[in-house]
Amino acid sequence: MKRQLVKYWLPPVLASLFVALLALPLEAAQTKVYEWKFQTNKTPGSSMYNAEKWWVDWVNAHSSGRLKITLYPAGQIVKVDDYINALRGNLIQIATTWGGYYTGYIPEGGLQAGLPMIVRSRTDVQYLFYDLGLIEPIREAFAEKGVHFYAINSLGPIMLWSKRPIKTLADFKGFKVRASGDVAKIFGTIGASVVSLPHEESFTALQLGTIEGYATPIGHYKDLKHYEVAKYLMTPAIQGASIDAWSISRKALDELPADLRAYVLSQEPILNWITTWRSEMNDQEVLNSLAKWNAQAIPMAEDLQAAITAESLKILDSYSGRSARLAKMVEITKRFMKERGYLR
Repeated sequence: MKRQLVKYWLPPVLASLFVALLALPLEAAQTKVYEWKFQTNKTPGSSMYNAEKWWVDWVNAHSSGRLKITLYPAGQIVKVDDYINALRGNLIQIATTWGGYYTGYIPEGGLQAGLPMIVRSRTDVQYLFYDLGLIEPIREAFAEKGVHFYAINSLGPIMLWSKRPIKTLADFKGFKVRASGDVAKIFGTIGASVVSLPHEESFTALQLGTIEGYATPIGHYKDLKHYEVAKYLMTPAIQGASIDAWSISRKALDELPADLRAYVLSQEPILNWITTWRSEMNDQEVLNSLAKWNAQAIPMAEDLQAAITAESLKILDSYSGRSARLAKMVEITKRFMKERGYLR
């Protein structure tokens, strides 16, 4: 699989590096510095926060001193569900915009975030979005809100962990679990009591019993120290690879000189690459550390997996009737699933 990922990353990453090293020749002599606020949904010190910080430092260092991006931790400027409005108003200039937070405002965000049991690997994500073109209708939808949908990546699998084993559909009844987007809808439909809260409040919520379980990319199990209070990690993954995303204020992008704008746009593959690669390393560390943390993997029974899959496909179909653009996205997604052998 790593060779397949190199196939997707290497050409655009090399091109981005080349553009960066040219150092913006035409307007480099100008002294105006454009200052951007980058609002992430990550917590300081987490592996993904550090990956985003690496990208920020890289872009700043190769902008000939003309762009200064400052990274802000989750919720420091605005709450995560206000990121799109903040981008539209240019209160922030770039943000981590996982589409599951915005399905009521941008329905296409639900299919950007992905559904359970649809993609099974990081390679699947890159192929679906770039080779099959799923990213283009998403960009159209975000553009209508005054936002440029910039980049996606393929983070680690969305896993479910809990303070008690969750094996069967019966175990899910009344299960207090934190989930977001369409995953939350699916869990609620099959009997869970779903809670919405930001990552930075999650450890205390697990400690106090406000929630019993958590569904999010596996790297957060380590980054948020959930292994201290939730010792059961359910397998297989709810979603084989989660799909994070970043967007830029259209107003901020248009204010840049043409060459600086082209430079920023050229760095999209670098953000995709560094965050995907770092997450892969972090995920392996999590799996290798389960014994050390006295945590254990618990296989989910077929009835629970089947219930999640069935509800996921129902939600996928429900998008088709909402607009021509969503119907196109569903068609692309189903074509992908058939090519991969995930759907008959």
